[in-house]
Amino acid sequence: CPDNQFCESGQPVSRSLEPNKNNESFESYIKENSLNNFTPNKAIKYREADYVDYACPKMKGVIEFSLDDGSRVDCETETHSIEFDFGKKWAEAIGQALYYSSKTGKKAGIFLIISQKNDWKNLEKIKRVVKEKGMNIKIWTVNPADINN
Repeated sequence: CPDNQFCESGQPVSRSLEPNKNNESFESYIKENSLNNFTPNKAIKYREADYVDYACPKMKGVIEFSLDDGSRVDCETETHSIEFDFGKKWAEAIGQALYYSSKTGKKAGIFLIISQKNDWKNLEKIKRVVKEKGMNIKIWTVNPADINN
C-alpha cells in the first residue's frame, strides 16, 4: 500500500463512518475534468452485428448481402457496399470494403466502430491511408452511445 490519503506506513488507514466534521472538501480529491472522461468498468459490449443492425436499416441497406462467392457484405445500400469493423481492425476493413466494392460495382464504405479511446487513433490511421493512397472509400463511425440513445 503506497503512502497516500488511503495508506500510511504501508497499511490502510481506518476511516470513520461518522459524517465529515472537519469541513474537508471532496473537490480536492477530484481532478479537473476527470468526470468528463469517466468510463464505467463494466461497459456494455456490443457485437459487430449489433452495430450493423443499428446503422444499416437507417441507410435503407440490406444486412448480410450475399455475393456469388459466398462472402457477405455487412450492409449493402443502393450506392455502397459497407464493411463494419472495430477500430483495431481498421486495416482489414479497408481490404474487405475494397473487395466488396469490386464484386458489386458500388462504392466502398466502412463503418469504423469506435468502442475504445484508442479507436480514435485508428480512425486517423484509416483516414490518412485512404487519403494518401487516393482510395475512394466513404468512412462513417458508430459507437456504443449511438445504440444506447
